[in-house]
Amino acid sequence: MNNIRLGLSIDFGATTIKCAIMDQYGNSIINYTLNTIYGDIYKNLDNIYNEYKNIIEKNNIDDSIVEGYAIGIPGPIKGNKVLYLVNVGIKEPIDIISYLDKLFNKKGFLINDADACGIGEFSLRNNNSNKCLIMLGTGTGIYIKEFNEELSHKIILNYDEKRYDNQGVLNSIECYCSQIGILQTYKKYCDKYNIPYKDISIKEIFNKDNKAKIDTIEEFLNKHLVDTIIIIINKYNINEIILGGGISNGIDVSILEEKVNEKIKNPILITKAVHTNSLYGLNRLVFNSINVNQ
Repeated sequence: MNNIRLGLSIDFGATTIKCAIMDQYGNSIINYTLNTIYGDIYKNLDNIYNEYKNIIEKNNIDDSIVEGYAIGIPGPIKGNKVLYLVNVGIKEPIDIISYLDKLFNKKGFLINDADACGIGEFSLRNNNSNKCLIMLGTGTGIYIKEFNEELSHKIILNYDEKRYDNQGVLNSIECYCSQIGILQTYKKYCDKYNIPYKDISIKEIFNKDNKAKIDTIEEFLNKHLVDTIIIIINKYNINEIILGGGISNGIDVSILEEKVNEKIKNPILITKAVHTNSLYGLNRLVFNSINVNQ
């Protein structure tokens, strides 16, 4: 491995932390996963580093050829600080990079996880179309190349229903198109049909074995997601939508594309993401940044 350049990608999720040691071309050499510890960011960061040291020792990888790392975070970022990580129980700003730089003794890069996914996806699509990646997961992540901000809390759906996201924003798309939002819709229909409510997985909802589940999916696909896409393409001049994240697995994009195009003047393309996590995009961030600085 002496002639290979390597980087470490860290996809910090609410339930698991996915890590990959990858070469400069984006090929995975070794992947490993850790369980996320709720409420203790520094324990999580220590675990990431300690497992990395175990992995490279076990596989006889020289630490010096791992040139840097990038970490994708499901939360807003300002400078080198994560402002908060609600899904992990962190409510105050955290300087993750300074902490990890001291552990790894390497240059690190911090980015929102949806932005990292977007970097990976867009690098594979070498056309000139104006693209938007929508990641449908625990939260809703949106990546548009020209907008380096969390748009999922800024795009508002004009509904009479009142829901607030974890930033206190009324009727943002996060309230409706995320896993948490879909479960709220399911609870609404359970109440309507007098069905006892219990927490279930999104996969179970997509199986549609009772009326509450059927109506939940219908509302999500035919209203919430369609309205979200139409707002995005009109506001940001987008002509291609890419859907990623676990929730996208249950979506027939050809039907969704047809429903959106029925309501707009210029037809758009809707496709599914190639990468289901941010690891490839994080790898591109590491090597693009290193190459620029060399």
